[in-house]
Amino acid sequence: MNHTRWNRTMAVVLCFLLGLAGIAFGQADVSKGSLSVLVEDSSGAVVPGATVTLTGPMGEQKATSNPRGEALFLNLTPGTYTVRVEFEGFKAYRAENVIVRANERTSVQAVLEPGVVTEVVEVRGSAITVDTASTTVGSTITQEIYTNLPVGRNIANLFRLSPGVAPSGVGGANPSISGASGLENYYIIDGISATDQGYGAFGVYSIVYGSMGTGVNFDFVKEVQIKTGGFEAQYGQALGGVVNIVTASGGNELHGAVYGYVNPYWAEATYKQPNAGEKWRDDAPAGPRTSSPLTEIHGRSGWDVGFNLGGPVLKNRFFWYGAFNPTFAETKRLGPENFGTRSLGYQYSKRRHYNWVGKINFNLTDNHRLEGTAFGDPSRLPAGVHRSLLRDDLDSESKATFGTRNWAVKYNGNFGANTLLNASFAWNHTYFTEEATKNLYAIRNYAKPKPNATYTLEGGIGYIGNSQGDNKQISVMFTRNANVLGGHQFDIGYAFQQIDYDAINLYSGPEWQLPSARGIDPEDVGKTVHGAYLYLYPSRTIGGVVYRNVYRVARGNFSNPAVETETDYHSAFVQDAWQLNRYLTIKAGLRWEQQEIAGNVNRYTFAANWAPRVGFIIDPTGTRRMKLFANWGRFFEKIPQDLAVRAMSQEESYIGGYFTGLPLSQATVVPNTVFFPTGTEPTIIYGGTKSMYQEEIAAGFERDMGGGLVISARFVYRDLKRALEDISGVTVEAANAGIHQQYVICNPSAKLDIFHNPKECTGGPNCDPETGFTIDSGELGPDGVPDTFPDPRRVYKALELAVEKRFAQNWAIHANYRLAKLFGNYEGLFRNDNGQSDPNITSLFDFIWSPALADQFKVGVLPTDRRHVANIYGHYLFRNRLNIGMGWQILSGAPISKLLAHPAYLNAGEIPVGGRGALGRTPTQNYFDLRLDYIIPLRSEKYRLKAGANLFNLFNRKTVTDVDMDYELSGGIPNGDFLKPLAMARPFYAAFSLRLEF
Repeated sequence: MNHTRWNRTMAVVLCFLLGLAGIAFGQADVSKGSLSVLVEDSSGAVVPGATVTLTGPMGEQKATSNPRGEALFLNLTPGTYTVRVEFEGFKAYRAENVIVRANERTSVQAVLEPGVVTEVVEVRGSAITVDTASTTVGSTITQEIYTNLPVGRNIANLFRLSPGVAPSGVGGANPSISGASGLENYYIIDGISATDQGYGAFGVYSIVYGSMGTGVNFDFVKEVQIKTGGFEAQYGQALGGVVNIVTASGGNELHGAVYGYVNPYWAEATYKQPNAGEKWRDDAPAGPRTSSPLTEIHGRSGWDVGFNLGGPVLKNRFFWYGAFNPTFAETKRLGPENFGTRSLGYQYSKRRHYNWVGKINFNLTDNHRLEGTAFGDPSRLPAGVHRSLLRDDLDSESKATFGTRNWAVKYNGNFGANTLLNASFAWNHTYFTEEATKNLYAIRNYAKPKPNATYTLEGGIGYIGNSQGDNKQISVMFTRNANVLGGHQFDIGYAFQQIDYDAINLYSGPEWQLPSARGIDPEDVGKTVHGAYLYLYPSRTIGGVVYRNVYRVARGNFSNPAVETETDYHSAFVQDAWQLNRYLTIKAGLRWEQQEIAGNVNRYTFAANWAPRVGFIIDPTGTRRMKLFANWGRFFEKIPQDLAVRAMSQEESYIGGYFTGLPLSQATVVPNTVFFPTGTEPTIIYGGTKSMYQEEIAAGFERDMGGGLVISARFVYRDLKRALEDISGVTVEAANAGIHQQYVICNPSAKLDIFHNPKECTGGPNCDPETGFTIDSGELGPDGVPDTFPDPRRVYKALELAVEKRFAQNWAIHANYRLAKLFGNYEGLFRNDNGQSDPNITSLFDFIWSPALADQFKVGVLPTDRRHVANIYGHYLFRNRLNIGMGWQILSGAPISKLLAHPAYLNAGEIPVGGRGALGRTPTQNYFDLRLDYIIPLRSEKYRLKAGANLFNLFNRKTVTDVDMDYELSGGIPNGDFLKPLAMARPFYAAFSLRLEF
């Protein structure tokens, strides 16, 4: 821990607090909700001075209606409440089952009738579910909803229930939200940032395995809020969506559950194998895969047991909650035909997660509260082969430990009726460590083809990416409600995150020394390379000579594999929600962000990130049951630490060189071979470079139809205005000729001129006869000619329709539809075409344009474009015993492109030819799920035993979900499997449960 950085930040926070002493501005805790009670008489006139009593899970609160007839309750734990209103000369008003949700304002319109206060008017389900104080677009999925619907037992399965959410290619835990890539969302659990520090994913992220854990388990969660657009000024760090998760809390009553869940192999239908090469459309090739077969999945199984328990330590004052839920999952895999691993039988890739959570809530007084929360998921991959089985042996066996540990302390205080203070400290810790059983080079052996494959994998596991991160978080927020020319809620807040992220990046295999060869700087000769990833070819012509069985270095770095990085991230905002009258609210805010990021070599501050937001909300009836709204905003990216690890810490390597055999040495290097340097000079951050940002317009309509039924329609438009990427000033042709490639972090654009453009030559003082290019090719410095990069484009347009009915009269529904288009030439922080998880340093802009890049810079539909997405979910409770829940998801196909291998890096899936999405789309996906629960009567009403079953993909639709778009394999080898299936939908499977609740 850097104590100097921490002490400096504490001084800033203290000054902030002192400077705001005596004034009242801020924002509420995002894990809490609020409730507004509007008191009126039967004529519609407001009633000031009424006594409003709110009773909930943690006791009772009182407030008095203000001159506008409103009583406001802030910092409420999500749950069910009762409202009672009393005023002399009127009957008492009582509303039950008022539901408060996190980070939303629920409204109750209390209409008083003349009479004596001892008489009571009882009202049920009277809460208004339209939040007329917010312009945010999205969905809230509460525990009462998702526990009765057919959804998988992973919190990430709830994300797709929201409109604006689509598959991203980064896994289900990291969806594409409103057009962004899966690494551009912001994840919050109980007010703690749970976003992976290295890559911007949810929980722990591995560049090899994807998301490995979320930090909190399904059964611990009270509700999930998915914000897909229209964020107000308190929200930043996301160009996609904001996912706010709230865990359960204890209350005045002792409640808990003991449960077990299982989805066994025998309750799963047979998998359809992509290796069979199904002819999925008329013009697609038929027959088995012949170039690059896939590891076959033949089953998935899992089970978990656990308990939740919470209650009071001191009634109305001190509460506790705890839970433990270990989960066990495994995937049954088999090597393809003709590979030795197939004869070795099924290989089981297993995962173990030991999920836990604990929380305490202490009401110091009626107006001052403390909360402590902690949760984690220590996990492991037991020893086994977890990577590809396209091999004849099991030499790539490995094991891993990973997980998160999170804790926070929060204070919420009310100072009078109109002033609120929130302060918190939180710590998010993540780790991932993989160990190979055998330290061998990873080799793609093209000299050992199979009848159905152009290569065989040999040796070790290849890339090893271990990491450990800490994110210490401080936030201070103030709120003030005032009546000046209408009602105002003034907000101001400050937050700081100190991130320390350490990574170890290397390849398996013995260390070796760089030889003296063309392209290798003489000063680097003899330096140690930490492992390697190799291609073995049966023959290659090099310098006019044919060599047999030669190894080509595809990857391997000689810089220190251990890298330490850090970030200091500051943000502040001010915002005013000005309710001019009961019909119109104007919401305007300004957010400021600054990120100082550092690696082993470079340090840079991305400053002056000013993000204005302005919106309005119209309530046409003045009853808070309807709103028309619109919001415009600017949103900046928070840069993941992978940029500091790989680009600001000098990750040095030479690739492309050939060797006649192993070990790799001066004795085995091929004469006249050319090595291609990457990262041998520190990446430069060009002066004046700024953070990536986009602008958004969100507008919509929402109407409470009564009975808990809400309908809504909204439009979202997003336009990426600036990208942040690493670039160089050479063409592919110049790089392959041996021209040095200097990487620069900057904001690429069509007008950019920071390099000397490479020019082919045959002679002259500025000509390098060895390469055939001018000596100053790719050198940093303007030459008066633009560098031929494009303007990065990503535009998203969407129309969303939604219907939600909260549970009442024994039924509930959650349904939505999205019509959208996503197009451009830049996906964002994750590339679906080549599967690259390198935020802000993807290979897209590594070279200036030349014919070798084909259509790489042309605009077209992007890979995560899904034109139509529909979710229809609901459930019905029969006689308070049998619950039937149904779910239907329809998802249009993803665009298909023809992709060439990169002509310099050799990677497959890099260069689109013929236009993005020119080859149509994958098939439409259409799945129906069913849930059945039966409540078994017990002698005591305090206990409830519930047996359940989830039936997923009920009609066993084994749809092709992904196809092979690689026209060439890595290294430029023709791919005979082009346009054949890569993945099929999981077949029908069932999961069973038994819960004892009390």
